[in-house]
Amino acid sequence: MCEILVRAVDGSGVYAIEGPKRGHIVVVQPDGHTWGTKECPPEFFLVKIPGVAPEGLRQACGLWKMGFKFTVVTSVPVTDTHTIKLEATRFNPNTGEGKISRTMVENFLIAWGGVNIAVADNAVTFDIKILDAIMTKKFWNQQRIDDLFLSEKSYVPATGVHRVEVAYALRDFPGVPAGPDNDAVTPEQQRQNFIKSLQVNATLITDDPINKIAVLETTRAKVRDAFMDEVRQRVESITVKRRRWVVAEVLMDQIEAAGGISIINQATYNGALIDRTTV
Repeated sequence: MCEILVRAVDGSGVYAIEGPKRGHIVVVQPDGHTWGTKECPPEFFLVKIPGVAPEGLRQACGLWKMGFKFTVVTSVPVTDTHTIKLEATRFNPNTGEGKISRTMVENFLIAWGGVNIAVADNAVTFDIKILDAIMTKKFWNQQRIDDLFLSEKSYVPATGVHRVEVAYALRDFPGVPAGPDNDAVTPEQQRQNFIKSLQVNATLITDDPINKIAVLETTRAKVRDAFMDEVRQRVESITVKRRRWVVAEVLMDQIEAAGGISIINQATYNGALIDRTTV
């Protein structure tokens, strides 16, 4: 058996941040859990479900987070330019909650070289040239690029392989003397660490430590994957400030009539859950 604490009345104060309302599931615990003295009617109801492990029902406690899908609308291989659409996948069509907006992603898209950003209902469309994305610090593991000279040496449209020269002659590697909390780091060790950092999304072809020039290769697929990984982290970390799942009012009334504590089966519980992304 598991025991589920359900909000009996709309929350206030700190709870308003997450927007818990009557019917929102607060927490799921194993059978026999010791509840707090305030975790009871009239503010909370207790629902007991025999034969069910709590782990399988805890997802209904989570806050409503953004979901999205990524679509390449058009591609021009000769210039490696692409039009991309981001669309929300977990949103409420009636209230608009959970929809993607320009403000959510604009600064991020610009930082990756995105241009022509346009907004439609629940979608953000933009253009991105792979070479422009390669020339950003986002691609180079957040390295400063104001003291680097980046230039494309070659590009093969059929494979999407870009070869880029990174001249880092202006980059200073002074070294770090040993201290009470750290070991000494030589200028050469700093330079090698810098070269390693460039290889997060690219493959090192040559490195000239005398003239401080490195040549690296990457592909449009690697650039796209690096970009998409950050899109996923950014967009899916956005929380719609309310809980996604709520217990239907008909069951809430039944629990209230039973004194705020009720034993039901899993089928009844599942049938009474309402997904606020659709209703």
